[in-house]
Amino acid sequence: MPGTTRKVRVFPYEVSIIAPYNNNQTFYEKFKIDNIDDNLIDYASIGKIGLSCEPPDGDWVLGTFMKLRDEAPLKFNTGLKTSEKIQLSVGEFVEEASHFAWNLRDRIMIGEYNHFGMRVFGKNVAAYFSRVLSLGEQDFEITGIPIPELWNKIASSRGITAVEFKFAPLSFDAMNGVGVLRSEILSNAANQPHAQLSLSLNSKAGRGHRRDPLDRENTMELLSAAREYLDRESFESFRIETFEGAYDLVKGTLVSDRLTINNGDYSQFQKDFYRQARGYYNNNRTHIMQMLDRN
Repeated sequence: MPGTTRKVRVFPYEVSIIAPYNNNQTFYEKFKIDNIDDNLIDYASIGKIGLSCEPPDGDWVLGTFMKLRDEAPLKFNTGLKTSEKIQLSVGEFVEEASHFAWNLRDRIMIGEYNHFGMRVFGKNVAAYFSRVLSLGEQDFEITGIPIPELWNKIASSRGITAVEFKFAPLSFDAMNGVGVLRSEILSNAANQPHAQLSLSLNSKAGRGHRRDPLDRENTMELLSAAREYLDRESFESFRIETFEGAYDLVKGTLVSDRLTINNGDYSQFQKDFYRQARGYYNNNRTHIMQMLDRN
């Protein structure tokens, strides 16, 4: 509804691209909305991905990654109690948008997380530019910013409520040596093709349905023992939940924040996102540069 707001998660990324596309006017001329047909690529089996940009604004490139789905969802009529598929005309798609504000001078992009859109920017964005601009692997690079001292952040949290390991294929035997788990039967079962072994440790919900924390000493002993094997690629995921947040030590946990965006019509949302993303970066520029060792 017009006048309402919604929370949007954003991630800052360090981004570099080769000339001439590191010039905002050149980038805009390539990706302005009038050229969208030239900048669409097929994406899996769902439809296409494209990019459109606003006119240059100082050092900023303001744009939108679009996932265009060629299958529309259903709509439900509460009066008639019926479901009906939304019909798309030729050339129409269901759009899932992920907006970004990219400071070309500082090489920092603030990207919107949209679960149905581009989610966390990374290989998907790099693959898009590689295909559309015929770039090599070193010609475009994008990386998120890891949370500094993540292990210390977990250890000093108010409480750990859940731990989950997902073991990488054929890695279970290696874990026996550290004493985290020992079972020949379980090892044999885990080391079969296509098997996925996971271990979960969760605290039960206490009063008011709030989870009580796990015993800190015993839990940290388990985590410390398993952590020795992170660099040996023994895990597919190593997820830890605390009262402050959830983290995956294998996939890496990136710095992110939430912005409150005007959720009126689409044009209002887009303009307010660009405004607030730039404001977020300007307010946090010093801290972001420190985390990147670019003081």
